[in-house]
Amino acid sequence: MRHYLDADQKNWVRQWWRALDPIEKKGQLLTSHPDLSGLGHQARARLRRCTSVQSLLLEPATYKLAERLMDLEREKGNGRFAANYAAVALVAGVLACVQDDAKQPESLAAELGKERNGRKCMSELRFTQLMRARTDDDFLRLVRRAIHLAGRETNVPTLANDILAWWLEKDPSSIDINDRLYSRWARDYYLSARAQSRNNNPSLETTA
Repeated sequence: MRHYLDADQKNWVRQWWRALDPIEKKGQLLTSHPDLSGLGHQARARLRRCTSVQSLLLEPATYKLAERLMDLEREKGNGRFAANYAAVALVAGVLACVQDDAKQPESLAAELGKERNGRKCMSELRFTQLMRARTDDDFLRLVRRAIHLAGRETNVPTLANDILAWWLEKDPSSIDINDRLYSRWARDYYLSARAQSRNNNPSLETTA
């Protein structure tokens, strides 16, 4: 897995996501960081209604996520997305559709490859369509559908890292094909299903 986000950035992403559904106490919405004030259910609803990266770039909540995230990126010195507001907007638009933050740091693709009631969460046809997304807006639409099929539960920082990977790996010339999101998600999707099948059918295991 290529780690585009470090621990501090992942923590910020999670704080921002939690601020979209803040804890309410005595009629007031509480957020964990002063820079996230003003977020909440309304901001999340506005992000969900956006159907393009362009529209996400008009949302204040996008910049609540971007400012601190980009500051942390500049501190690392590599600046892979230190001024890429469109990439962060895509992250914001996707994470707004996640309802529950999974404890295990599995990828969304691993969740999609699991079987429920004898069927994968996402069919191979739809998974292939997701992997073949070429435009930012198509990817936004398809990954949101994938989140819905996964029960709207996935690990928030892992998903944020993978969304950035999709954006930053559009030019794969300097990235080993095995490290690209395309390959990682394919392995997670298909191998997740195979591992679950083995767990459910121990007789399928072979012995030396």
